[in-house]
Amino acid sequence: MRKLNESDVKDIIGTVNAGYEIIAAKINSGTFADSDSYGTVLAQNRKDNYVTWQFHFVENNRPTFYWGHYFSNLEDVTVDFAERGC
Repeated sequence: MRKLNESDVKDIIGTVNAGYEIIAAKINSGTFADSDSYGTVLAQNRKDNYVTWQFHFVENNRPTFYWGHYFSNLEDVTVDFAERGC
Protein backbone atom coordinates (compact mmCIF):
# COMPACT_ATOMS: atom_id res chain seq x y z
CA MET A 1 0.00 0.00 0.00
CA ARG A 2 1.37 3.38 -0.96
CA LYS A 3 1.65 6.51 1.15
CA LEU A 4 -0.93 9.26 0.65
CA ASN A 5 0.07 12.73 -0.47
CA GLU A 6 -1.60 16.14 -0.52
CA SER A 7 -2.64 15.64 -4.15
CA ASP A 8 -4.59 12.52 -3.11
CA VAL A 9 -6.42 14.53 -0.45
CA LYS A 10 -7.20 17.35 -2.86
CA ASP A 11 -8.41 14.97 -5.58
CA ILE A 12 -10.74 12.98 -3.31
CA ILE A 13 -12.67 16.08 -2.16
CA GLY A 14 -15.81 16.46 -4.26
CA THR A 15 -16.07 12.78 -5.18
CA VAL A 16 -19.11 10.73 -4.16
CA ASN A 17 -19.18 7.45 -2.26
CA ALA A 18 -22.43 5.65 -1.36
CA GLY A 19 -24.45 8.79 -2.03
CA TYR A 20 -22.26 11.00 0.18
CA GLU A 21 -20.15 13.82 -1.27
CA ILE A 22 -16.74 14.12 0.32
CA ILE A 23 -16.31 17.66 1.65
CA ALA A 24 -13.07 17.29 3.63
CA ALA A 25 -10.15 14.85 3.73
CA LYS A 26 -6.86 14.45 5.55
CA ILE A 27 -3.89 12.12 5.82
CA ASN A 28 -3.81 10.29 9.14
CA SER A 29 -0.96 10.77 11.54
CA GLY A 30 0.19 8.31 14.13
CA THR A 31 3.03 6.28 15.51
CA PHE A 32 2.78 3.33 13.11
CA ALA A 33 5.15 3.11 10.16
CA ASP A 34 2.24 3.01 7.71
CA SER A 35 0.01 5.65 9.35
CA ASP A 36 0.47 7.99 6.40
CA SER A 37 -0.93 5.34 4.04
CA TYR A 38 -4.39 5.95 5.51
CA GLY A 39 -6.70 8.95 5.55
CA THR A 40 -10.01 10.16 6.90
CA VAL A 41 -12.82 11.86 4.99
CA LEU A 42 -15.89 13.80 6.03
CA ALA A 43 -18.89 13.46 3.70
CA GLN A 44 -22.48 14.72 3.47
CA ASN A 45 -25.55 13.38 1.66
CA ARG A 46 -28.56 15.26 0.25
CA LYS A 47 -30.56 14.69 3.45
CA ASP A 48 -27.90 16.52 5.49
CA ASN A 49 -26.63 13.36 7.11
CA TYR A 50 -22.88 13.08 7.64
CA VAL A 51 -20.24 10.39 7.85
CA THR A 52 -16.53 10.06 8.48
CA TRP A 53 -14.75 7.14 6.83
CA GLN A 54 -11.23 5.86 6.89
CA PHE A 55 -9.73 5.28 3.45
CA HIS A 56 -6.67 4.06 1.61
CA PHE A 57 -5.86 3.32 -2.00
CA VAL A 58 -6.10 -0.17 -3.48
CA GLU A 59 -5.11 -1.53 -6.87
CA ASN A 60 -5.62 0.76 -9.84
CA ASN A 61 -5.16 3.74 -7.50
CA ARG A 62 -8.79 3.63 -6.38
CA PRO A 63 -9.81 4.65 -2.86
CA THR A 64 -11.60 2.21 -0.61
CA PHE A 65 -13.73 3.60 2.22
CA TYR A 66 -14.54 1.73 5.43
CA TRP A 67 -15.25 2.01 9.17
CA GLY A 68 -17.89 4.72 8.94
CA HIS A 69 -19.14 6.86 11.80
CA TYR A 70 -22.57 8.32 10.92
CA PHE A 71 -24.08 11.57 12.25
CA SER A 72 -27.17 13.74 11.84
CA ASN A 73 -25.50 17.07 12.63
CA LEU A 74 -22.45 18.96 11.48
CA GLU A 75 -21.13 19.77 14.95
CA ASP A 76 -20.72 16.13 16.01
CA VAL A 77 -19.22 14.98 12.71
CA THR A 78 -16.72 17.86 12.77
CA VAL A 79 -15.48 16.75 16.19
CA ASP A 80 -15.23 13.14 15.01
CA PHE A 81 -13.32 14.17 11.87
CA ALA A 82 -10.83 16.17 13.95
CA GLU A 83 -10.22 13.25 16.33
CA ARG A 84 -10.01 10.39 13.83
CA GLY A 85 -6.66 9.38 12.44
CA CYS A 86 -4.60 11.26 15.00
